[in-house]
Amino acid sequence: MKFVLTCCAIANVVASELAHSYDAVRADILDAMTDPTWDDGTYAPIFVRLAWHSSGTYDAQSGTGGSNGATMRYALEGNDPQNAGLNFARDLLAPIKKSHPWISYSDLWILASYVALEATGGPVIEFRGGRKDAPESKAIAPGRMPNPEYGLDPGMNVDSENRLNGWENTAQHIRDVFGRMGLSEEEAVALISGGHAYGRCHREYTGYEGTWMNNAIQFNNEYVTDLIGDEWVPVTGDTKLDTGAFTPDDLRPSPDKRQYIDLTTIDPTVPGFFQAGMRGDDHKVVLNGTTFSPGKFQVSTIWINVRQGPESQSPILVRLPEESTLDIIGFIHDDEGRTRGLAVHGGWVSIVSDGGSQYLEPVNEEYAAWTSSLSGVYRLIQPYYTAPIYKSPSLTGNKIGQIPAGSNFECKAMQYESDNLFCQLATDNWALVYSVEQGLIAEKIVHNWNDDASRKPQKDQFGHQMMLVSDMVLRWDKSFRDLMEPYNTDDDSGVGVLREDFGKAFKKLTELGCPWTRETIV
Repeated sequence: MKFVLTCCAIANVVASELAHSYDAVRADILDAMTDPTWDDGTYAPIFVRLAWHSSGTYDAQSGTGGSNGATMRYALEGNDPQNAGLNFARDLLAPIKKSHPWISYSDLWILASYVALEATGGPVIEFRGGRKDAPESKAIAPGRMPNPEYGLDPGMNVDSENRLNGWENTAQHIRDVFGRMGLSEEEAVALISGGHAYGRCHREYTGYEGTWMNNAIQFNNEYVTDLIGDEWVPVTGDTKLDTGAFTPDDLRPSPDKRQYIDLTTIDPTVPGFFQAGMRGDDHKVVLNGTTFSPGKFQVSTIWINVRQGPESQSPILVRLPEESTLDIIGFIHDDEGRTRGLAVHGGWVSIVSDGGSQYLEPVNEEYAAWTSSLSGVYRLIQPYYTAPIYKSPSLTGNKIGQIPAGSNFECKAMQYESDNLFCQLATDNWALVYSVEQGLIAEKIVHNWNDDASRKPQKDQFGHQMMLVSDMVLRWDKSFRDLMEPYNTDDDSGVGVLREDFGKAFKKLTELGCPWTRETIV
């Protein structure tokens, strides 16, 4: 008995150490995942796609394919046209594999998708490791992943319901692909409805272009509600709309591809195709430092846009999800009731809308502790302007020099004086980094926000949406449509049901062919 207890104790220690190791891998994945230069600011969607495509090759009858093997590392499978662009995700994860050589690529790819889902409001899936990387001889030839236009008739002929001729063949193709893996129609619908809550198609990789949802980096049921409720028309790369204008570039596929676009999200008569409902700030904007005090704010709505400037049409830098925090150092208030805040690392957010809705809430934090947290390295953001240096944190009469334009400098302490933010330098002198007259002079450098340069606008600016034909068949096919209905709600209930169903189906998908499931999958 003593021997058995000792073995159990050893097993518990090993399990604890392994969990600790996975925690370290998770942390590295989270750090690598955020990248302001990639699409919408995060690799989360492509991590989900990598896991899906590495798993979706599974054949239940032969037991080949699936996530257990990571055979997309090899040219035969990696060069499958359906896997185009996934090399970016694989390359990003390769250094993490090097840092943690004990984990297989097979486990790493799946773990990355679980981390991505959890970080973006998706399901929290319990990870089980143990996948083994396979040799090149196990790579799967192209042909097992879904073809979005499978079985369609040539051309753009549609029926009375605007369905491209041959769509029934595409619907059957979806059934065949998921059936080959041993997945049910219910699971197929949940996987597509949840998976296409993320990411975008890239014309340069797949030939298709656009996002499925307005916010491509936050889990939601918008894919379902828009697929069912919006107005969709088929287009190719050279399609002109009824107005005579070409399809917006961010929705235009290659000439040899066909997809559907949502007419309710575009106004082709407006130059630039900016988002419906957006208005210019052509009225006078007056400063108002009294409505809110500078401090840490937390997003209290599902998500918000962070824009490059305070104007409502200013380019979007990123969409931040609920509970994200920002250090707000300045405010403007306009005569329509909107209050916007400026973040210390750059970017503006609407704190109060013109309708009176409040999107961010102050976080209770001691003022001294908060100003202390603002210290760090700052970057001058105005290329032709310097930062004035004063003997004390005041603009009155004690200027002694300036920091050259384009410089980075260390701030060991921060202090407000008359709505101006000063940085205490190593010399104990004070540099001005923000003033109500000049705005942001220097931005704080924050990891994964603006490490190397000021943050650039994200790829998606307009909220335009598209669907592949393989998406549209979920609306057109009665069986698929009925299975989507539990997700088709305007409240959070549909999101919750979809999150649960998608989580279960995604876990099953990513464990197909694994040692612990091989005996049970029929």
